[in-house]
Amino acid sequence: MAQLQARFFTEDTRYLVDDVPFSVPAVSETADLSNIINKLLEVKNENHKYVEFDFLVKGQFLRTVLVKHMEAENISTEEVVEIEYVEKYVAPQPEQCMFHDDWISSVAATEEWILTGSYDQTSRIWTVEGKPITTLAGHVDVVKDVAWVKKGE
Repeated sequence: MAQLQARFFTEDTRYLVDDVPFSVPAVSETADLSNIINKLLEVKNENHKYVEFDFLVKGQFLRTVLVKHMEAENISTEEVVEIEYVEKYVAPQPEQCMFHDDWISSVAATEEWILTGSYDQTSRIWTVEGKPITTLAGHVDVVKDVAWVKKGE
């Protein structure tokens, strides 16, 4: 199995490993590299709990096997590759979805209500808690700006 020389680094001081090159399988994926980092951290601290990491090579997230990523980015496999690792976070899931079908382009609020305009050609009124009240449809183009107008103005 082909091997590459890799040096791992992070800015997160909780997860620092020794600054020396390691030999890693060329076909390593993020899960494999996470296992390597976690094993190195366990050696330094027997109470270490497993952490999933994401990896960057020259600022690009690793989303394929290491050697394919390096080939795609024209990075030599003959030299030590610098691999940054960061704690992996799951993308947040909305608890209550805002029901626009496209980007919200504008927002205006009062003490009681929120008015939004969207690229889906609608405006919507919400409570300040985020509960949808009504949809104002019928626009023929993107709603790029919204405003509340008081009676008498």
